[in-house]
Amino acid sequence: MLPSELMVIVFTNLELRDIDSARQVCTGWQTLINTSVHLWKCLIRNYCDKKKYLEEILNLSIYRSIPNSPEQLEKFYRKLHLVQDNLLGNNYRVRTIDCLEAEIDGKKIQKKSENRNNKGVYDMVLDKNVLVASVYDNIQIWDMSKYQISNILPSSILDEPHEKTTCFDLVDAKYLLCGSQNGFLKLFTLNGEFLTKAKHNSNYITDVACQNDKLASLDWYGNVTLWRIKLSSLHGKESVSLECVSSDDTFTVPRILAERECERLLYTSSKYLVTTFRTHLTCYKKTEFFRSYPAPTEVFCLCIQDDKLAFGCKGDANSTSAGILNLDPDKVPSVIYLKTRDNDPIISMSFHDNILVMGDTNGELHIVKVDKLRFPDTTNEVTVELGQENEYGVEYVSTIRTHEYSFFVWAVKTDSYRIFSGDETGKIIVHDYLMFED
Repeated sequence: MLPSELMVIVFTNLELRDIDSARQVCTGWQTLINTSVHLWKCLIRNYCDKKKYLEEILNLSIYRSIPNSPEQLEKFYRKLHLVQDNLLGNNYRVRTIDCLEAEIDGKKIQKKSENRNNKGVYDMVLDKNVLVASVYDNIQIWDMSKYQISNILPSSILDEPHEKTTCFDLVDAKYLLCGSQNGFLKLFTLNGEFLTKAKHNSNYITDVACQNDKLASLDWYGNVTLWRIKLSSLHGKESVSLECVSSDDTFTVPRILAERECERLLYTSSKYLVTTFRTHLTCYKKTEFFRSYPAPTEVFCLCIQDDKLAFGCKGDANSTSAGILNLDPDKVPSVIYLKTRDNDPIISMSFHDNILVMGDTNGELHIVKVDKLRFPDTTNEVTVELGQENEYGVEYVSTIRTHEYSFFVWAVKTDSYRIFSGDETGKIIVHDYLMFED
């Protein structure tokens, strides 16, 4: 005879199987469970708090748009319980987005080059439900809560006169940050409105990266510059500017890696910043250089989770095409190399929680679970063949072949329940492991 409000509090602490059992106790409990919106919202929040890989889903529109319907909320809760099992069991629903056919306000993609190294969906950035894709010489902005295109920004908007835009990133799903050949860092709204630009030097900017409020740019000599967005108000009107917050000697570039080169990559996390130079990985903690590690072949992509740096490279008959390096400066710089069945070059990758997704030049996605990964205690090279038992805790999940055979998967991004992969045919394939939406 406890009050219903108290019973709801009790039920919010139960597991799903116990909720199902409680339904069978009496009609009063059954009715309460079936009709309480508060109960199901609490169960969803509690479950996401326990499962790190689902944390961000509470801020995504797929959850926020659910009406106050106990039936729909219960359905969503049950689907949440299956996400990890679906991932490990290779069970997903596919959406295919053809970026070359997408049109908004009469604007479509204009192909200006058939160079394979700039063909189709060449790069992507994902922040919340906003996905920005580089498609040929254009930038497409997609709302992935509705799977609808929001805008197309042609090169004529993004490029400086006679100087092309070279790289981009999203800032808080609100601004588009671009680097250019002549050293300018530029800021746009997602509607394509130019806001401001700034320059630290005139060197070619090869990559930019945003991590929370930290903005970083990398030039072709390996110099890293830190920036911040400064908001000010004058006569009631807000203005935005880019402010350099690092000096020339903030990041030390090893002399041997400071040669002029236009293809360098940059990745930032809360603790680390990593740059590339051909086959070298240059690692910084905060702003202090602590390690340069040689990859077996030229590095094509990289991503960081905690103390793990994953990188993809060209590979060859004598070396693998991916690896995971221990970034902890207090530990031995050990690396575990990953070998896929065909050992095709890995050209894109993304971490989400303890899942690593890698895209290759053969149209395949390789999924690896690394929550139990153990680095060796020595600097000896260790190679794990995916699908084979190993003592280092690398768990091979699956290889996905949703892209056309032999086409490059240039870009891979992940969120709490989806894998997005873009290829040289101009398609983005969405792999949905929640399968809540029709």
